[in-house]
Amino acid sequence: MIVIVSLVLYLFFFILAFIAGFVLRALTGHRSMEIVTIYAQGMTVILLIFCVCSEFCAFSGASIKFAGALWLAAIFTLEIFFLFMDAGRFPRFFKSFRAGLRNRKKESALTLIFAAVVILIIILQMIFLIRYAPEGPDVLGRLSDATFSGETGQVVHGSPLMMLYAWLSDLIRVHPMTLVYTVLPPLMLSMYYSIEWSLARKLFADDTDKCLFMLFIFELLHIFGFQSAFFTKTTLLLSYFSEEAFLVHGVLATALWFVLDRVEKRQPVKEKAAEAQQIAYGPVGTETEESFEEEWDMNHRIVNSRNVGIALIVLAVCFAGMILVLNRKINNLHEAAAGLQENIQQSLRAYEFIPEGSGKAEGLVLVQSNGALLVTGGGSDAYGDELYEFITKYGNRVDCWYLTGEGEESTGAYKVCKKRGLDIGSVYLMNLKEYKGKK
Repeated sequence: MIVIVSLVLYLFFFILAFIAGFVLRALTGHRSMEIVTIYAQGMTVILLIFCVCSEFCAFSGASIKFAGALWLAAIFTLEIFFLFMDAGRFPRFFKSFRAGLRNRKKESALTLIFAAVVILIIILQMIFLIRYAPEGPDVLGRLSDATFSGETGQVVHGSPLMMLYAWLSDLIRVHPMTLVYTVLPPLMLSMYYSIEWSLARKLFADDTDKCLFMLFIFELLHIFGFQSAFFTKTTLLLSYFSEEAFLVHGVLATALWFVLDRVEKRQPVKEKAAEAQQIAYGPVGTETEESFEEEWDMNHRIVNSRNVGIALIVLAVCFAGMILVLNRKINNLHEAAAGLQENIQQSLRAYEFIPEGSGKAEGLVLVQSNGALLVTGGGSDAYGDELYEFITKYGNRVDCWYLTGEGEESTGAYKVCKKRGLDIGSVYLMNLKEYKGKK
């Protein structure tokens, strides 16, 4: 069943990303029709839209279901806008796509083998994530927001992607942890590698060998990049679902693509200016023209999109190395703090029981690390049925119940839960004397 649901979800996101990519191209005036670039940038756009919707709902107090509905409404609004703005782009794309398939140059056997190896590494990485579900430091802590939102329906501020996972898990009726380690790896990794392939195409144009080699280097970085606690949240092998990974490998990489595209578009303008200057400088062979040609050569062979991209990659690697060296001094402290935080989050969870219309907490349900339930308070019998439904969301047995008094206003809800068949262990008053009316 999960396989069918996953396939439907992949198709849903592909269609949304594909249309969002066309909308982005219509807004920016791009004419390129490469399907990988359209999909990658479209996925980035729709995830960014959900992040905005999630933060808006977090500040306004709306539910996670409303955040999902608002996200879909925003995307469909963009689609309608696109249809009015550039409805003919779809036919042009399919025409261009078919022409590209017919005119595509034949690659060598070695290039095809290298491409098969690169694709196989990506597939094996997805299978590894689904089959073994590697848990890096603080993985459970970062997914706690998705679990909390999935259980309560509330939107948590500062975790927009976790809210997306909570909404999707509620939509397909699976736990957020199951969603992250079964459905998400193909979805997120295909987006990230598509973005990196688009960057390679932008840097090396039609040189397929160089593009494949660049993607191969990215694969090695993603697989073996966890060399420091600083990189925990950005290493795709551990945290492909995190907001930090989306920011680094999704948003910043897409922004870099547009920067390179902007630099590339400026070249024809410079060439026209150079031609005008060449005509103004006089006949061929003069000293003035030679100096101009030297200047033109420097501008066009050094300052171009490929070299700028390579320089940015080199700077990024150098910057990462500096951070790695500096971060070694605080790794032990960071890992100890992360482990302590994870232990605290796993050891005890507390949920307030606030009956509808009450406006205040009438009880508290504590879930221990071993799954045992502790309940304090509860209120009168008017809240009994609602308290029973609240408790059974977390378990079918209460190991210990602490009552705040012996009157009906304190024991009524407890008695209703007992009558409805809830398995209750020890019952105490808050002064720790055993409650005699338990049986």
